[in-house]
Amino acid sequence: LISRKPEYLYKAKAILLTLAEWPCHRKDVTSVYPQWSGDEVGMSIARCLHRVYDWLYDDLSVTERSIVSCACLARAAQIHQKLLESDYLTYPGNSHDGRLILYLAEMGMVLTGVTEETTVWLEYALKAMMTVYPHWGAADGGWAEGLWYAHDYIVFSLPILYALHNTCGLNLWQRSFYKNFPSFVFYCAALSGEIEPFGDGAEMQGYQSCGEHFAKLMTFLSHISEKKLIQWWSHQVEKKQSASWETDLIFEDMPDQYET
Repeated sequence: LISRKPEYLYKAKAILLTLAEWPCHRKDVTSVYPQWSGDEVGMSIARCLHRVYDWLYDDLSVTERSIVSCACLARAAQIHQKLLESDYLTYPGNSHDGRLILYLAEMGMVLTGVTEETTVWLEYALKAMMTVYPHWGAADGGWAEGLWYAHDYIVFSLPILYALHNTCGLNLWQRSFYKNFPSFVFYCAALSGEIEPFGDGAEMQGYQSCGEHFAKLMTFLSHISEKKLIQWWSHQVEKKQSASWETDLIFEDMPDQYET
């Protein structure tokens, strides 16, 4: 999409159409229902398939659109069914189901007009996002599972939060949790810390400092936070190569102004 080079489009379409052919049967490894090997394969496809469908839509033929949209619809229906079975709105403690809420909202937006079910999916997801999500975080912006989970789940939420704000005018960044989350990182993630000091994954750091792990996220948040200290924090970390996100395309690398 950036270069408009046909060789990249050809490869992107080939990958997309291949993934669209993969099953999402309940007992398959590509399902969002956990198997003996976990559910990460299914979770990753649920995260990406509809996004690439949206990005490449204008370059897909009618037949290709039908193939991919059917795959997206099948995965959205499976996600909605899984959340209903676990009664997520009453028992929102399952971390991976928290990811699925975000993906279901995205799917509802991307697939609007393809089927009437998209309204049901979007309403369910937004009800969760406006009330019980995130289960592991509260008004103070903290995350009870520790910094590792906090980082990843905020990253998972960035696309749908930005899409809702940009498309529908719904600014969930005004919720107390999201407004205060940057302060949680500021006080708990040491710029040069060797590990993330508590929670799942704390002992596995090593390949980068705590500051480097959070650098790109804090850089993103510094654009939307009114707290100048968050902008200052993000300027202190030289290495910001911890991940490559879609949200890298939204802002320039750093805010123009900040106060020390």
